[in-house]
Amino acid sequence: RDPESAVLLNSLEGLRQEGGGLQATLYQVLFVSPHLQMDKLFQALEDPEQLTAAYVEEHKAELDAQFECLTQTLRVDLGSLLSSPVLRDAYDRVTFACGQLLQWAPESVTKHMKQAQHVVEGLGLALRCGWSIHHGVAKFSANALTILATSEGACDSLRREA
Repeated sequence: RDPESAVLLNSLEGLRQEGGGLQATLYQVLFVSPHLQMDKLFQALEDPEQLTAAYVEEHKAELDAQFECLTQTLRVDLGSLLSSPVLRDAYDRVTFACGQLLQWAPESVTKHMKQAQHVVEGLGLALRCGWSIHHGVAKFSANALTILATSEGACDSLRREA
C-alpha cells in the first residue's frame, strides 16, 4: 500500500535486475506479493462457496488492501492495454477478481468494503473496453454489475451506478 515501501522497491529492483521485465513485475506485484497475499485471494475466488457475506466482513481490511491494488489495473490507458499481451492478461484476471467477489457477495461488498466504489467503477471500465480484449471480459463485468444492480440489500448508490 505504501509506494515508498523499501521492501516493495527492493523487490521491484530485483526483478528488473533479473531481466524479468514487465511480465515478471506485474506477476510479482499483483499475484504473489507476500504483503497482499494475492495467492490466498485467488484461491478463495476459485471457490465461490467461500465468498459469503461473513467472509467479506471477516476479511474486509485484507480485501480492501488487495482490491485497492487490483482496481488500479482496470484504470490503465486503453492504448497501452491493447498493445501489451501482459497487461491484457492482467486486466482479464483482475476483472475476474472484481466480478467474482461482487457477484457472490454484492450486499456485503457494498456495505463493508471501502474499495467497493472502485470495484464498481473498474467493472464499468472493463465493460466498456473489455470487448477489445476478449468478449468474456465484458460479459463477466456486465454479469457482475447486473447482479449488483438487482441486489436489493446492496448500497443504493452503487446499485444505481451498476
